[in-house]
Amino acid sequence: MGLFQDYLNLLSNKRGLLALISPLLLFGSIPPVFSKISEPEPIELRYAERFVYKVYGASASGSGLMVLLPDGQIALLTAKHVISGMSPKEEIEIMASNDKSIYIESSRALFMPDYDLAFVLIDRKELDDPDHKFYLTEIETDKTLVGQNVSVLGYPLSDSSIVNKARISPGVIQTMGNDKSIKDGYSLGYSSKTYVGMSGGGVFNSNGKLIGIHGRGEAIKSNDSNKTGTNYAVLINDAIKYYRSTMKVNTSNMGLTNASRSVLDGKFKDALKIWKNVQLIYPDSTIAKYNVDCLTSITENKKLQKNNYPKIFNPDFRQSMAQGSRLENKEGFYFEYKNDPLVKNLTNKSEVKALNPMASMPFGLNNISGMSSIPSMTDSIYPMKISTMLSVMQRDTPPFYERENIKGKKDRCLVFLTHKGSQAMDPPLLIETMVTPLMRP
Repeated sequence: MGLFQDYLNLLSNKRGLLALISPLLLFGSIPPVFSKISEPEPIELRYAERFVYKVYGASASGSGLMVLLPDGQIALLTAKHVISGMSPKEEIEIMASNDKSIYIESSRALFMPDYDLAFVLIDRKELDDPDHKFYLTEIETDKTLVGQNVSVLGYPLSDSSIVNKARISPGVIQTMGNDKSIKDGYSLGYSSKTYVGMSGGGVFNSNGKLIGIHGRGEAIKSNDSNKTGTNYAVLINDAIKYYRSTMKVNTSNMGLTNASRSVLDGKFKDALKIWKNVQLIYPDSTIAKYNVDCLTSITENKKLQKNNYPKIFNPDFRQSMAQGSRLENKEGFYFEYKNDPLVKNLTNKSEVKALNPMASMPFGLNNISGMSSIPSMTDSIYPMKISTMLSVMQRDTPPFYERENIKGKKDRCLVFLTHKGSQAMDPPLLIETMVTPLMRP
């Protein structure tokens, strides 16, 4: 009787009736109900426990977080030592709450070589539970620096914890390194009080975005489970870069030519769709993130939040390029652009065959046998090109006649486009006003 009454109430409510018939109109039948999975989002400290999962491997429990990988698959990230030593058919238990766990065979774990990090690959159907919402953590793409405040989130062992709840421990980044000889890939060091069981948990910046997977801590004494010394984590950008290298999809052909043509034709929604897919593959790309935000602001008629991109819109970064890369000190936009993973992938791999024969030349003369002593052309050309790009982007008025011919509002943000120019002489992505008719894709 209760179900029948609910059905009558639904029919009497216009919104309820629309909710009932909309799936029928779209699919011809009621679609199956899948679990509620959040979009990747930063954590809020008061709701932090939603984002961390207790992980049971071969011995003691650890922690883990769910993320969206570059190929669209969901994975639980955890420390390798939490689940190592299991036979292929043994099951890893991922505990989402006291009454909800999922079980994944150990054979579906991908271990990152020489790093204390593992990807436990999860099929979305395994998260099929309409009564439970699974939360995905948003990763940080911006640079992580010494001195930044962080928070470590994880589950301490129940037998050493009075309260069986996730813990948040504040701290400060103490060390950063990219030396491949660093043991277990622990290139991120920070001061936080951590406990046994928090291995595999997340290290978050002040914006609530994931920057690392917690691995180990230095205890004051060898038998001290309350580790109050320096702790170490694997950088999330290292993990994403590795996973992308294992993907079978062709990341050199992502439709950027069509996206660029769509922008120049004023078809911004088409371009946005392509760039969202690019951002999925390159979540660590500032250029991809900027293009998505810019195109979103255009399609939704909103103003771009320029304060999210200080390295593009802060005049100090343009002024620091007066003497090229020497003043960059690995902080300015020139360094960030040249080392952006998307830009590096597109270098000498343009989707449009360049008209200039020098396009086949690999990034400067220092890559040619016998000419290594000659400075790379990119060391002299790139700073000038990118300094001009920043100068254009930081102006509020249309700087070039090209701007007049672009369909859309003249005061809107500028998008990075691919082009037909020589990849040896020009950056693989230029802002749209610099893509002249001869260079357009």
